[in-house]
Amino acid sequence: MPDSQLVVLFLNGEYLGAYLLIENIEKSFTETNYLIPSNNVPMIKEGQLEEGPQEELDNFIFFGKTYSKKDVSDDKVYEEINNVIDVDSMIEHFGLGIYIATSDWPQRNERSMEK
Repeated sequence: MPDSQLVVLFLNGEYLGAYLLIENIEKSFTETNYLIPSNNVPMIKEGQLEEGPQEELDNFIFFGKTYSKKDVSDDKVYEEINNVIDVDSMIEHFGLGIYIATSDWPQRNERSMEK
């Protein structure tokens, strides 16, 4: 997660409001903050690969198509899913998105990245 800070903006003594100042996410963000090489982190936006290996997009699409048709209440299927994604983390992610009423979630996901 990028670092952020709530700030109050005054310009020439005039109050302009409260803003959330967010760290800019650059290509080196994952490497700098998580020690994961940037080329190992695929960026997929609206179903299109922005950066990273094509194989990761193919895996992402295959996973979605395959498991969206399966019965996840089946213990074997659920175990297969757990071998690919961190389900607890995903539950927390979805729960937070619902709780804070993220306006573009889950279709897009907010991010700030300049190319």
